[in-house]
Amino acid sequence: MKTSCVIILKKKQNYLLQLRDNKKKVLERNQWGFFGGQKSKYESKLSCIKREIQEELNFKIKYPKFVGQLKYKNYLINVFFMITKKNFFEINEGSAYGFYNKSQILKNNCKLKNSSKKYSVAKSSLKVFKYFLKNI
Repeated sequence: MKTSCVIILKKKQNYLLQLRDNKKKVLERNQWGFFGGQKSKYESKLSCIKREIQEELNFKIKYPKFVGQLKYKNYLINVFFMITKKNFFEINEGSAYGFYNKSQILKNNCKLKNSSKKYSVAKSSLKVFKYFLKNI
């Protein structure tokens, strides 16, 4: 089973999502998801999420809260949470990002900013978000 780490970043009443790249090797491509990635064998969960967020958003996180872990297909997903005041991120992975409220995420109604184009929230991310809401 592969192990991954994701973070749910919240600003006011909104949550940060990544529009995943539309490339063949990317799982759940061209869909909204949370930032994070695969943990290496000898890496701690905390080190993994810090590294992934630094790589993907050029953002140093210090004290994310560990929410728990859940299984999705052949993945064990470690879920972290942190509140941020940051408005702008330097995105290094994915094609876009945006802040969406709880209702938009749960109703799968997340449109790309300055566009009428709507992308689906990835099934794994919906499962992670529902788990987060139950356990936070």
